[in-house]
Amino acid sequence: MQRVVPLLLSLAMSLPLFAQTTYTGQNNFVCSAASAHPVQYVYQFTCRGIRLPDAPPSIVTGILSSYYFSTGADYLDVNTGDIPWPSSNNASMNVTLFGVPSGTDPGQLQFTDSFTDANGVTHSVLVKATWVDHTICGGRGCYWHAPELLTNSITIN
Repeated sequence: MQRVVPLLLSLAMSLPLFAQTTYTGQNNFVCSAASAHPVQYVYQFTCRGIRLPDAPPSIVTGILSSYYFSTGADYLDVNTGDIPWPSSNNASMNVTLFGVPSGTDPGQLQFTDSFTDANGVTHSVLVKATWVDHTICGGRGCYWHAPELLTNSITIN
């Protein structure tokens, strides 16, 4: 028994530790225009440059950490100070929850994905968001619709 405990302890200490970190994205983020009709399909989400104010500064910009995703293109890019850059998308997006807004209740979006960082480490990701349809108005009136992320978070393993 005395020999087993040190052996088990040394094995446990040699296992890699996998950290899980959740960052909160900026609220009320308006994604790219999707349609002339209200947003109602999961493939209509292209959200570029969602800031992550609680993440370490980006290695690329030195200032803002952010992430980008496109459900229609099966693409995710994460840019934070604690992930070696550049990273490559693994095109493994799996939408696990999607619902359109109803009355005063926001819609929901949740998906998993993965990417490989510059050191060859693969990270799994969970993105959660609540959203509403946002009408974009301009010089020619109110025409285009885009998803607006009321809340969003990204969990990286």
